[in-house]
Amino acid sequence: MSALFRKSIKKNDFVARVGQQDFAFVCRDVSVENAEAIVRRLCQSVEELKVTLPGRAHTAETLSLAAGITIAQPASTSADLLTQAELALAGVRDGAGILSYSAALGRDRGRTYGQNAA
Repeated sequence: MSALFRKSIKKNDFVARVGQQDFAFVCRDVSVENAEAIVRRLCQSVEELKVTLPGRAHTAETLSLAAGITIAQPASTSADLLTQAELALAGVRDGAGILSYSAALGRDRGRTYGQNAA
């Protein structure tokens, strides 16, 4: 999986495992639209993988990917970015797919994060 993730981002971008099944992608100079396009390509690549589980040699399983996206503002802290991405990911886990963080999402969860959250 790491090779797939690594080839999906630019050379100077960063990907790391941040939980048992969670990964963080840190990309420079991308808009929300660019980030969503990257995630859509990743989702498609992951869904195309066929995984054979131990003891099930004749049955291939597929994987899915959910993504929470946040974009850094000039005054963003790393803690705010992680929290915003986690809030967006939690919103996706309630459904499916890709969700970008917004101030409204922060309010819906009972707290806003970051200087620019209104």
